[in-house]
Amino acid sequence: MPKAPRRRVLSAKNQPLQRKELEKKLDSERDARTPDIIQDVNNRDHVNHGYHTINDAGNIADAEDVNCADDMEGIDDMRNAAQAESGLGNFLKFCHASNISLHEKVLCTNRGVSANYGMVAIGDIKTGETLFIIPRTAVLSPENCGIAKFLASNAESLSSNSGWLPLILAILYEKFDPESKWRAYLDTFPNFTNMDLPMFWPLSELESELKCTGLASSVATDIHNMRKEYDSTLLPLITEHPELFKDPRYRDFDVIKQVCAFIMAYSFTDDVSRQVLSDSDESDDEEEMQPPATLMVPLADLLNHVPDHNAELNIGESTLRMIAVKDIKKGEEVYNTYGKVSNYTLLLMYGFAVLPQTNPYNTLELKLSTIDTACIQTDYPNWELRSEYLKKLSAADAQDSFSQSICLHSSGLSDTAQILKVLRMDKEELQARLSALKPKGVSDDRDGDDWLSDDEEEEEITSDDLCEFDEATKAMLRRVADLILAEFPPSLPTALQGSGVSSISLSNRQVFSMYVRDSQTSLLIKLKQWLV
Repeated sequence: MPKAPRRRVLSAKNQPLQRKELEKKLDSERDARTPDIIQDVNNRDHVNHGYHTINDAGNIADAEDVNCADDMEGIDDMRNAAQAESGLGNFLKFCHASNISLHEKVLCTNRGVSANYGMVAIGDIKTGETLFIIPRTAVLSPENCGIAKFLASNAESLSSNSGWLPLILAILYEKFDPESKWRAYLDTFPNFTNMDLPMFWPLSELESELKCTGLASSVATDIHNMRKEYDSTLLPLITEHPELFKDPRYRDFDVIKQVCAFIMAYSFTDDVSRQVLSDSDESDDEEEMQPPATLMVPLADLLNHVPDHNAELNIGESTLRMIAVKDIKKGEEVYNTYGKVSNYTLLLMYGFAVLPQTNPYNTLELKLSTIDTACIQTDYPNWELRSEYLKKLSAADAQDSFSQSICLHSSGLSDTAQILKVLRMDKEELQARLSALKPKGVSDDRDGDDWLSDDEEEEEITSDDLCEFDEATKAMLRRVADLILAEFPPSLPTALQGSGVSSISLSNRQVFSMYVRDSQTSLLIKLKQWLV
C-alpha cells in the first residue's frame, strides 16, 4: 500500500520545511486564535454559541438571531438543493444522528463549490471561529466499526508497511452491511468510482501525460504494494473467515484498489492518539512512537483544498474541530488544507492539481542518475572518484536511507544525502572519506563513515547559496536542468503556436497533467535563473 497520507494535516514528505517546526508554530497560533465560545460537543444543545444542529429530517435548523448574507434567496436555493439531493440529504441526517454540530454561518452544498460537494460560508466568519465539531464517536476507524473486536484480536496478523489493512476491512465491512450506521456516509461516495486518481487511468494515458514527471512510476509502485499486501496478508485472513466476509467483493482486487484510493484521497492522519512506547529497561531516553492512526472523518472530508486555505482541522482527544484560520466572507467556499503538498502529490493522491503559480509547495527530484550524466557531459572535476564514493556510501547504508536525489523547491534545494557537498569536496578529503567507509552492516568501533553524522543529515541550499557556487557546479546543475527539460513535451501555449488552433478542449486529466508538468518545468527554469 502507499505510505499513509498526511491528508489535511501538515506533511514533511518532499517538503523543504520541517514538520515538527511547522506543527509547533501552527499549534501555538491555533491556541491563540481559538475562541472561548467553543464548548464541549456534549453541551452544545444547552448553550447556543452560534451553532445549529441538523434535525431528524436532514434539514438545517437555524439558531436564533441568524445574520446571514443579503441574498437569502440564493442561500435558500443552495440549502434546498442540498436537501433535495438524496445523497447529501441522507448524509446530513447521518450527521444529526452522529451528534455533529455546525456553525450557523456554514452550509454543506453541492452547488457553487469547486468539486462534487463542499462547504460555503453564508455569513461573515472571523479568524478563530469553529465551523463544526465532530465527536470521536462519529469517526470511522478500526476501533469504531462493526468488527472492532475482530480487528483488535487480529492486529498482529494485519500488520503491514502501509498500516491500512484494518481500516480497509472496516470500510468494506460497513460498505457491504445494508444496516450499517455508516451507510449514509459511505453512500456519498457511490462505489468509490467517482474518484479519478491516476491509478485508474489507462497505462497509455499515464505514459503519454505523466511519464516525464515520474508520477507514472509512483502509480506502478503503489499498485504493486497494494497487490503484495492484499495477496500476502489481507486475502488469506478473509479466506480464513468466510462466515464474517461473505460478500465476494472482499476477494476482488479492483474493489480493494477503490478502497485504497478512498483512504488515500479522504483519510486524515491522527497524531493525537499515537501512543508513546518506552522501554524502562533501556539505558537511553529514546522513545518509540507508534505510527499515527488513519481515520475517515465525515463532514471534514467534504471540504476541498487550495494551498491558500482558510480553515484547518484541529484533532483533539475527544473532538475534531474545523477552525477558520483567516476571515471568510459570506459566499466564499470554505477550504481545508491537505498539507503543504506539490501538484505531483495532489494528482497522485487526490486526483487533481491546481494552477502552478498558486502552489508554492511544488517540488521536483533531481535524480542521482541524471546528475551522473550531467557530470560526465560537463567533465566535472574528479567525477569518477566522487561517483565511486557516492555509490559506496549508498552500499554502506545499513538502513537503506540514502537518498538517490536532490529535492528542488521554490526557494532552493534540499540535499538529504549531501550529494552536492560530496561534489564540492576537495580531492584529499574525498579520498580520506572513501578509505574510511565501512561495509554495510559493519558495527565495530572503527573510525569511519558508516553514514553521515547527525549534523550532516540534510543540507538546505538557498537560491542565494546557489549564486555563490563555483562555475563547474553551476554548469553541471544547468545541464541537469536541461536534461530533464528535454524530456517534457512543449507546454500548451507553445504547442498551439503556428497550428492555427485558437481554442482546444482538454479533459480534466489532461489539464491536471499539464499543471504537474508546468509546475516541474517552472522549477527547472527557476533553477537555471539562480545559476546565472
